[in-house]
Amino acid sequence: MSRSQVERCRLAMAAWSSYRTLVITGGAVKNKWPEAQTMAAYIRTRCPIPVVIEDKSRTTWENLKNTWEIIGDVPVLLLTSSLHAPRAQAMARHFFSDVAVQTYRENRLKHVLRELVSRKIYMVMELKKLAGGSAE
Repeated sequence: MSRSQVERCRLAMAAWSSYRTLVITGGAVKNKWPEAQTMAAYIRTRCPIPVVIEDKSRTTWENLKNTWEIIGDVPVLLLTSSLHAPRAQAMARHFFSDVAVQTYRENRLKHVLRELVSRKIYMVMELKKLAGGSAE
């Protein structure tokens, strides 16, 4: 498991009292193992949190869209890195009316650079929507 996966699992276990069910999302993006399945297995060996797995999504937008399709518009707690949180929360507001975020600290250069590129792409998509173009 990656450091970020372990950190998100730790956040989930620590925040368990804040939610009834944990929805873990993420498909196989960087290897052949779906992120959601790997993280669910890690958590299940350590904590009896009820878990729902969505393992088809490959992007943050898909994570949120697919989660919304599973649970509807209910209050959600996003568990993510400090770098990714602003963009993830902005996207989540397209699907959920009540969004809270808990983060772990992330400042590795490769993650900073990846998030800067991802934010630029997201901002371009949002600007296209405002201008009347398609974002998907």
